[in-house]
Amino acid sequence: MASVAAIRDGLKVRLQTIAGLRVHEYHAPRIEPPAAIIIPGDPGRSNTYAVKFDATMGRGSDDLVFTVLVIVSNVVERASQDKLDAYLDGSGASSVKAAIEGEGTLGGIVSFAVVSAIRQYGLVQYAGQTFLGAEFLIEVTT
Repeated sequence: MASVAAIRDGLKVRLQTIAGLRVHEYHAPRIEPPAAIIIPGDPGRSNTYAVKFDATMGRGSDDLVFTVLVIVSNVVERASQDKLDAYLDGSGASSVKAAIEGEGTLGGIVSFAVVSAIRQYGLVQYAGQTFLGAEFLIEVTT
């Protein structure tokens, strides 16, 4: 089974295929947009797991959830919203979904990784600042 750290690294590699997106695999005290921060679990919901062990019998697989926070700017204007919208698209050069699912095994370390949802589109708080952003929920099975 791949470790949480290895999966986080695999997600970072996939997200780095998006030109100009700065990818942080750990919480950072300062962020320069556009940026993506990879967070194990779903910090927006207290009843959601980060890792669910033994999804299949006999340690066959584990299920994991990651949140990728994508931020573009702390100024709400049309250009910022257009930039964020491109990350939300289901396909294209800036699509988070296309980047991750384009090699959904993350280099062969997991069975699959999929972008299952996007939420929190709008103003988000990170490192004491307000940005325009959105959260992408990534489901991974090892």
